[in-house]
Amino acid sequence: MTCTADKALSCDPGLSPRYTEAQVSTYADRAGASGAPWIRPLAITCLRVNRIVYWKNTPGGLTGDCGQTTASGSNVGRAVIGVAGGAAAPFTFGLSSLFASILGIFGGAHAAAVRTEQQTLCGVAIQYNQFADAIEQAIAAGQVPLQDALVKLNSVMSSLDSGLASIEKPYNAPYGYRRALKALGLFNQEVVYPSLVPGLASKALHAIESPTGILAAGGAVLAAKVFGVI
Repeated sequence: MTCTADKALSCDPGLSPRYTEAQVSTYADRAGASGAPWIRPLAITCLRVNRIVYWKNTPGGLTGDCGQTTASGSNVGRAVIGVAGGAAAPFTFGLSSLFASILGIFGGAHAAAVRTEQQTLCGVAIQYNQFADAIEQAIAAGQVPLQDALVKLNSVMSSLDSGLASIEKPYNAPYGYRRALKALGLFNQEVVYPSLVPGLASKALHAIESPTGILAAGGAVLAAKVFGVI
């Protein structure tokens, strides 16, 4: 069997799921992960590890042979969060320069035009996963309020989505990964980020036991209201 990203949880021993298929499948469906047989399994794989899984030719962990692995605490990911540096916080770069750098990677049509499909997908996977590593740590440590984290998530998602959209064709890899990215956005807004806030974990985890999730109507602001943030 060729190990492809949609089969990664069964063929790559380096990946460990955080969630069951039953807990995340509704988010794949809400994101429109359909149209080709591999698209929904891909989205569910990404949801179960709560990261983007992609490689060019050689599997291994989240991003295989993309040329850069992600790890909790990476400088790029931490920088995006915009938490001030100092002895109490390991975030050593300012928001203005590095948040702009990640958002600018795929924001311009000229940048997307010169990238191959594989380069774009590797870039999306690496940047999203680094951001996810850092924002989750920051929320859990109380360094970024939930509502601020949701705003940052939406900004990063919008930028990465624009890079994928520029090379999307019906049912090609960017098409599938756009749906996986959207599913991750919904899942993190409604379940993952709130579950990291002390006092909100039980409400967030209850959401994945619901057949439709918390936000069938959608919206990060509504998520914050549901969890009592605003």
